[in-house]
Amino acid sequence: MLKVGLIGCGRISVMHLDAIDKLPQAQLVCCCDIKKDRADNAAKKYGVKAYYDYKQMIDTEK
Repeated sequence: MLKVGLIGCGRISVMHLDAIDKLPQAQLVCCCDIKKDRADNAAKKYGVKAYYDYKQMIDTEK
């Protein structure tokens, strides 16, 4: 299983998030954006953890 964390939750991210969510061989585990509301909204919609610093996301997630 490929675990995925998406960096950047702007307008185009919905296309990427939906695609990742539909792949049976991938699991969306987190998302990150410097704008807290964008990260929080995406995380809530997809049931994943939100980060606001990509370095912290990479260091924390496996």
